[in-house]
Amino acid sequence: MERNWPDVNVPAEWEKKDIYKPVFLNRYGYYELRRQNTPEERGRNFEENYFQNYAGQTYAKEYPESELAFIRNKIEERELVIRENLQKVGKNPEDSPV
Repeated sequence: MERNWPDVNVPAEWEKKDIYKPVFLNRYGYYELRRQNTPEERGRNFEENYFQNYAGQTYAKEYPESELAFIRNKIEERELVIRENLQKVGKNPEDSPV
């Protein structure tokens, strides 16, 4: 089926200028930054943003019971999937550290 697309008038400045200059389309079909931060810049950015916003021990947070129930349910689901996959390949789930 052939489509007839309407002509689109692109502003002249778009044709002369690469409006996506900071990024390029890589060979995998994703846009990638032309200039990426150096390891030093990434480290500095991490230190400035992460440590400044660190609120303390997140593992000590008190979770509501509904959230704990949800987390337990997700863990049980994962355990079930692991056990089923072990059985499919002929392994005894009780012998494996699940």
